[in-house]
Amino acid sequence: MNAPRSSRPPPLQLVCLTLALGGAASAQSAQPQTGTPFTLEDALNRLDAAPSVTAARLSVQTAQTNLNAARTALGLTVSVNGNAAYSGPGTAADGTATAGSTSGAAGVNVSLGLLPWASNGSGLKTAERGLALAQARLTDAQNSARLNVAGQYFAAVLATQDMDIAARTLALRQRQLTVTQTQQGVGNATAGAVLSAQAAVQSAQGAQVQAAASLDAARRGLEAALGSEVGDVTFSTLPTTQVTLPDVAALVAQARASRSEVIGAQNTLEAAQDDLTSQQRQATLPDLTASVRYGPGGAAA
Repeated sequence: MNAPRSSRPPPLQLVCLTLALGGAASAQSAQPQTGTPFTLEDALNRLDAAPSVTAARLSVQTAQTNLNAARTALGLTVSVNGNAAYSGPGTAADGTATAGSTSGAAGVNVSLGLLPWASNGSGLKTAERGLALAQARLTDAQNSARLNVAGQYFAAVLATQDMDIAARTLALRQRQLTVTQTQQGVGNATAGAVLSAQAAVQSAQGAQVQAAASLDAARRGLEAALGSEVGDVTFSTLPTTQVTLPDVAALVAQARASRSEVIGAQNTLEAAQDDLTSQQRQATLPDLTASVRYGPGGAAA
């Protein structure tokens, strides 16, 4: 007489089935969340709020203010000065009374930079060079921010695709584990095969967690580059499959003319040339000053 078979699964099957159910629950919770489509153009439209672009734009405004002040100083400058004094009446020791008196003086100073090497003219040139350099740095900041935003955006796109691949791979490995467990139940699979299938499931789970971390890092990097939060969005713009290379010679010529490093070097050279010219002028030309005074007891010189 045969003993009745127990319907309870072996301990190894029970453990593997529990792991499989746990992996399925983990895969379901780690699926990419859907959100509002967010294109690369939407990201680039937020470049004005990027920290680096904002700082460069403020530098341009400061340089423009300095240039306006230098231009104002180059024109006619008028300043008024004066003083006044009053002494009240008094009585001397001998009884003589002294009446009160008022005295004062007023004057007007007028200055105008007539010579090309006047100090205010040098300040104007310095301000113009500073504005040109600030504008070039603003362009560099905009280009760098644009490149950074595009890189972070496509990193998020790649991480989203990795999430989808990881979810599909995990579902496949879970089905394979279920099949292997079923085969073991009928004696067509060994315990080693079940353990291998279980390891494959765990590896797929790890890949899914890594893809989720990569997506979160890319999202945070994009928010840091933009200076604002993007929220719960889906990155819908895919990279182009065909890229047309620009003219390298034209790019080099443009860089030589507009790069901030080149403009900064040109400014340094021009400032050194101005300083050399000023030193040579001071060594060869005599000091010349002129003043005009008008008023009571005034004289011209």
